[in-house]
Amino acid sequence: MNQLTFTTNQISGVQPERVTIDGKPFLRVPAVGVVEMVLNGRYLPAAEILASLPGWDGVPIPLDHPQVNGEFVSATHPDAQGAIVGYWGDTRADGAKLKGNMYIDLTKAAESNDGAALVTRLKAGEMVELSTAYFANEEEQAGYYAAKPYTAISRNLRPDHVALLLHKPGACSIKDGCGALRLNADSTLAEARKGIMVALFLPIEDARLLDLPEGVLPAGSEPMPAAEMHITLAYLGETDNTGADEAQIKGVLARLAADTEPFPVRIGGIGRFAKADSDRNAIYAQVDSRQLMKWRERLVSDLMFDAEAMPSMRHGFTPHVTLAYVPAGSAVTLPPPVEREILLDRLALAWGGQRTEYQLKPAALQANSKEEPEMDPKEKAKVEDAEKDAEAKAEPPVANAAKTEPKQEKPAAPPATITVNAEDWGRMNERLGALDKFLGDHGGFDGVAKTLAAASADHQVIVANEKREKDDLIAVLTANQSDLTKEDLEALPSATLHKLARAIGRSQPAQVDYSGRGLTYNAQSDEGWVDYDAPTASKEE
Repeated sequence: MNQLTFTTNQISGVQPERVTIDGKPFLRVPAVGVVEMVLNGRYLPAAEILASLPGWDGVPIPLDHPQVNGEFVSATHPDAQGAIVGYWGDTRADGAKLKGNMYIDLTKAAESNDGAALVTRLKAGEMVELSTAYFANEEEQAGYYAAKPYTAISRNLRPDHVALLLHKPGACSIKDGCGALRLNADSTLAEARKGIMVALFLPIEDARLLDLPEGVLPAGSEPMPAAEMHITLAYLGETDNTGADEAQIKGVLARLAADTEPFPVRIGGIGRFAKADSDRNAIYAQVDSRQLMKWRERLVSDLMFDAEAMPSMRHGFTPHVTLAYVPAGSAVTLPPPVEREILLDRLALAWGGQRTEYQLKPAALQANSKEEPEMDPKEKAKVEDAEKDAEAKAEPPVANAAKTEPKQEKPAAPPATITVNAEDWGRMNERLGALDKFLGDHGGFDGVAKTLAAASADHQVIVANEKREKDDLIAVLTANQSDLTKEDLEALPSATLHKLARAIGRSQPAQVDYSGRGLTYNAQSDEGWVDYDAPTASKEE
């Protein structure tokens, strides 16, 4: 059946880009097409979205869903061609989201009033809703996902088109986390998107076990999507009012992640944060881990001393995972989640509307055993045979040491006679005098020794700083999926690494998300939690 999926999205401060393709002007607009969720009563799994990726590039973009005689039809229908204003491209996956770019043909768009209005709204950053259309097999099966009921599961997606809706909303609201470019109209959310946060994200399979069941939250509540559940570690202020350097922070996190093995925490218990001037309360699951507390201390120290980034210290650190937001003062009775241990392996920096993730040390690098690996039996036999051959070829030891002739000692040579002429003696005296003056000016031998020790310490600091700088650059480059290996990068001078980092900064900008999902940051306990809306990462063109 032809399954239509309506999706919308919001971003702040990002404008579409004008590009030329085959000599024609286009407007390139980043967008989120579909996400794992319940749409029109049907559950769309992330696995089905990922399987459909190859089919999305090149699908047409019509203004509204094409119809013939009041019936929705494929965008490839001959009578629907007049409504098409562009195509979808650069499809990629970001977790459970399908992302890409809309390419709007400015010439075609100018041929109709709606097309011209579309371009005007996109350039102005105003909200534009999009709706995906695809064929799918519907598997009848009831259930819940993210506290929403469904009666069927969409399988085997065959993409058909992505429609732009100027006059009607899609079935998926803004807070569902999918869709097209819009300027953020919510001032509170706009402020939240300026924040800087460091967090550990939960593995998706563990996060889904924390999804709250349908009907347990009061009206007006907003459950936290599993893909956005996290443990906030540090809040670093706002992007437009910070002295912190983003590149330095990324270097610290990359280095820390590379040096940290995934570690477990225990989840269990329910809590509630309230803020006097907010109309929402945060419902959260409690997190317990001594290792997490100690590791966070190291993180905060590294951020302060290596990146000059000062985390907020207004309240104590209460590790938690936000599960939902409920109206302030509403009655909520929730059973505590089943206590379980989960393994954390993803560290992330949310910088306003951008998010960069760092995988903690891979399992292959965690082994640090001092034991020698067991040798293959065949190789071991070869080594033993070689040792036997070497012993056989060696000269036999002397059978009777008593018969060994004593070595004849050579007579000692007479001491050498040193002859120094008057001229050489004079130069030597001058140098001794200069040395004596130098020692007198610098506190004698002890003073010179202290001066040399201080100079050596300074030199070591300089060398250490240079190494730290180089390590940071290498960590950033490898974290950004450079084609060069770590060994390749270590062989390059720092100046070349700086050039590579700047080049990547131009050709691969920081990843920007356009989903606008309500990822809320809460770094404080009791009264001090702060709303933070950070999207998942995507590649900005």
